[in-house]
Amino acid sequence: MNAMTYHRFGRTGLCLSRVGLGAGGPSRLGTLRGAGDEDVESLIGCARDLGINHIDTARAYGTEPAIGRALQRLNAGDMMVATKVDCFRGPKDEAPTTSMGAKRLIAEVEQSLTDLRREYIEIFQFHAVRPAHLDTVIDQLLPAARQLQQQGKIGHIGITEDPSVDHQQQMAQAAVSSGHFETLMVQYSILDQVAEGATFTATQQQDVGVFCMSAARAAFTDLDSLHQALARHGGATSAAFEELLDETTTVADLAFQFAAAQPAIDVVLVGTGRPDHLRSSTDAILRSPLEGERLQWLREQFSCADGQLLWIDN
Repeated sequence: MNAMTYHRFGRTGLCLSRVGLGAGGPSRLGTLRGAGDEDVESLIGCARDLGINHIDTARAYGTEPAIGRALQRLNAGDMMVATKVDCFRGPKDEAPTTSMGAKRLIAEVEQSLTDLRREYIEIFQFHAVRPAHLDTVIDQLLPAARQLQQQGKIGHIGITEDPSVDHQQQMAQAAVSSGHFETLMVQYSILDQVAEGATFTATQQQDVGVFCMSAARAAFTDLDSLHQALARHGGATSAAFEELLDETTTVADLAFQFAAAQPAIDVVLVGTGRPDHLRSSTDAILRSPLEGERLQWLREQFSCADGQLLWIDN
């Protein structure tokens, strides 16, 4: 296992491990598959042993209470936490409406503090914001987040995209360019390289810390899923793709290595409920970067993919 590396997280000044433990996704720390407190504690303990120093969660994931209990039992107050609140209800691709005002947002964050058993959250993020709602976030909800920041309840304010609909990352680019947000979470994958354009240009200009989500999900879960996605792509064949693998590299490993090769990404998130999966994924991310030819082939073959291909059920 390669040693963990640590990176300045944009203008937040935080020093975050290259790998972050993600508490969402189809596993949610294993809790959606029956994992209990002991399992979550074991997983977070494994993360600490690997040198991971932060966890990404959200109110919507339902994992904050389990994380809080585990961190308390592990006496892991030094483990940093980023959490998120989804402020919108109803059709999100229509005119911006929200059922959550400033008071409700404050109450949600204070509930996060209670569930996480903390007095302070290092990073608060507006969750899965779509382009039509960015102005509402900035004009109506950001002042409440600033209030929480001034009260010492949250440290830094960020935002995350919704890749299920915003395939060109319009919201992410506008949010970063606004200068209001210190962190950004975006989808970046072999089959979704949109961020390499205007998104990463903006984050580097504004010195915004970047979380990468979904690097090895969906099409990269296993070879069958990859075959389905590549069949839809109509370009690179499964055989050509599999030539990039070897006896020690799974398709998920390759996807993690691809994300880790992008210097504009500060943190690659791994969502899992299994310590063995966390160890193997961390090892892939920390391995030597992809060789030039393999990396170049992947970028050339899938440079036009915008994320719709990544999710095989779309």
